[in-house]
Amino acid sequence: MSGSAPWELVATGRADAEGKFQIEKIPAGTYQISVSADKYAARYMGYAVLNGRDVKSFVVDMALEQTAAGLVLDGTDRPVAGAEVRVAKAMGMDGLSYGTLAPSVKTDMQGRFTMGLHPVWNPKPFSTSAKDIVLRAGSAGAVKGRVVGADGALRPNSQINIQDAAGAKVGTWGGSMNVKQDGTFSFENVPVGKYVIAPKPIFLPGVPMPAEAKTITVEAGKTVEVEFKVK
Repeated sequence: MSGSAPWELVATGRADAEGKFQIEKIPAGTYQISVSADKYAARYMGYAVLNGRDVKSFVVDMALEQTAAGLVLDGTDRPVAGAEVRVAKAMGMDGLSYGTLAPSVKTDMQGRFTMGLHPVWNPKPFSTSAKDIVLRAGSAGAVKGRVVGADGALRPNSQINIQDAAGAKVGTWGGSMNVKQDGTFSFENVPVGKYVIAPKPIFLPGVPMPAEAKTITVEAGKTVEVEFKVK
């Protein structure tokens, strides 16, 4: 696929009985390479810049598509109807992404959902049915603020980082963003809890916590306002 957005199909090839394929006479340009097969999760093999004389080789690991199903509950274990469920990202052990994931689905009146799932690469068949997933929908708030210099002038080139106060690990919420040109920033739909926020990277291995870091508590339906003064 080549050209500016939207991408358009330029050339295709089909693998033989041994899984080998070859695509020839591709015009010079920048291309996005993807591989797909019936009953398998599509793979994005990355981008390639071709000058008309290049030969690029790829080894593609394919995994069978699966179905994920489960239940969304609130903090009191009651089903949540109409909750949006999506797979954020799936990546193989080779470091390459899978293709377009299933679109988001909404839970039914009983809080249940079923969706296509592109699994991470595994050379062995999956033994789990992936039909017993339980997701819990928690309350959320917001974090807003601005970054200014010691002179009170806005600092639009700053970056804000926020992580769970217990540390950045699987299962915790966190994120980062560049401050807007007006010096402000805003994190929406932040799960209730305690967080550390700073205009510098936080929780880096071997790096002390920035002096500017602040600990905040996000409550349901409320907005925490924070201001940072930087040099």
